[in-house]
Amino acid sequence: MYKSRLLPLPVLILSALNAYAANTTNPLDQIDKNVSNQFDKDFRDNLDQIHSVEIQKREQSAWDLQKKQDNDAVAQEGPSENNTECLDYTGIELSGITLIDSKKIEAKLPKCINQNNINQLNRDIVAEYIAQGYPHTQIKFETTSERVLKLAVIEGKIREITGGSHTVNVDTLFPNHQGKPLNIQYLDQGIEQANHVVGNNVSIDVYPHDDGTASIQLNNDAQKHWGGSITIDNKGSKPNTTTLRGSLNIGSLLGLSDSLYLNGYTNLNNHDSHYSRGGSLFYQVPYGAWTFSTYAAASQSQSILTPSVTRYAYRSQSKAAGIKADRVFSRSQKHIASAYAGIDYVKQTAKFADSKLELQSPEIYSAQVGLSHTAILPNGIWLNNISVEQGFAKNTEHTPFNKRYTSVSLQSNLIQNRPLGKWIMRNHHQIDAQYSPHDLFAAKEMDIVGYQNVRGFRSTSLSASSAVLLSNTVYFRRNTPHGIYIEPYLGADIGVAKNNNEGSQRAMGLVAGLNLGKADKWQLSADYGKGFARMPNQSNSEKQDHVTVSLRIPF
Repeated sequence: MYKSRLLPLPVLILSALNAYAANTTNPLDQIDKNVSNQFDKDFRDNLDQIHSVEIQKREQSAWDLQKKQDNDAVAQEGPSENNTECLDYTGIELSGITLIDSKKIEAKLPKCINQNNINQLNRDIVAEYIAQGYPHTQIKFETTSERVLKLAVIEGKIREITGGSHTVNVDTLFPNHQGKPLNIQYLDQGIEQANHVVGNNVSIDVYPHDDGTASIQLNNDAQKHWGGSITIDNKGSKPNTTTLRGSLNIGSLLGLSDSLYLNGYTNLNNHDSHYSRGGSLFYQVPYGAWTFSTYAAASQSQSILTPSVTRYAYRSQSKAAGIKADRVFSRSQKHIASAYAGIDYVKQTAKFADSKLELQSPEIYSAQVGLSHTAILPNGIWLNNISVEQGFAKNTEHTPFNKRYTSVSLQSNLIQNRPLGKWIMRNHHQIDAQYSPHDLFAAKEMDIVGYQNVRGFRSTSLSASSAVLLSNTVYFRRNTPHGIYIEPYLGADIGVAKNNNEGSQRAMGLVAGLNLGKADKWQLSADYGKGFARMPNQSNSEKQDHVTVSLRIPF
């Protein structure tokens, strides 16, 4: 067994056990060195359930946008006419252009005013508006007494948006929409937010009016507005690896097109000696281009050591909460870019024989800012995120950690689908990285080993303040006529973790697995992984292998 940081726990634990030491066997000799690391891993996995919800929403938005690429009509230029004779006009006057750069249009004004040039100018104006996301633009022509051709541009505005419901709240999805310019990106943003609500399948119809305004009709092919799943797997902490997990998603609980997610887990066959359980809540509400969210998570665990007659308990409790605001500041048919800021709170309490372990009991306040970008590719999507976190830890006097810390994180996910006969091949490449010049508490370290990181390890944790991870998986999916799909996959991962003034820890994993399921009825997954790790000052790699099995039942 090995772990990422050999903290001076023996000093703290021995001081907590002075009352027992005279007549008992030293319990430190019986401690599994990975006990505390496993509980930290459980806590991080609990928070990852929240992060995965946000990632799934981004992926859903990206794939919805990617599907539109093939459906977009290509604008065709009108046929050229033979009327090239200059007409009796002294000039052209433009008016009403406020949403695009009028200088671009003025630069295209023809010196010779004829039917061909006027038609081309009309197409250029409409094309420039469409390029900026304004599809509904009217142009009226008028000739003055001075023989000046006036082109009055009537920019499309939203007259009303109808079709709202309890799950499609027009005021939160399209705030202050009346009289706004009719912009595709504005409408797409609202539709994207609406379709994040479970059970929603919203589309729009646009009905233009002669005065330049348009009515927007929302259509929702709705299904049930709640859902969830029950999962049983063997991914829990030793010795009770069999774990039961549950999730529940409720759509528009408050009628704001909001979303509520609940997750929970517990080891099966729990008894007094060992257990690990926890849960989390994630709530999200939209407001146009803004998304506001909050979360709370809690977990607790216990491991009993019995080196002699006396029983020694290692107990851990973790709590976390946070709020975040995210705003999309740029979007098109090819990309979505957003900025966000948030505040987080983490408190952990670890005890051995009822004595608090300061090194594993941090209370941390932190703030973070970040940028996210989604690129739409011809056959896939590319998600990128970068963030900076500034934190403050309380009661660090008896620890080697600084009160303040800074860390930078980077994530990049490239997903591509390609047809391969009757199969669909999907490549998923992921890069995760974190850097901090400070030593961090375990709750803020990056773990490179896990079921979503370097795979193939049973119970090991390799976490550090600075780390980088590269994960690659290739899936081959085939759908059968009976609604059952089969999806074998292969994966290879590599990661490096390093604390300040310490050597690097390296891990590599290989995995082969199979997903088998039927639509939204059930999914069975199994894989075999082989992991290799090398610690500082070790000449030989340590090896582990692991078989994971899970059964998921959606409802």
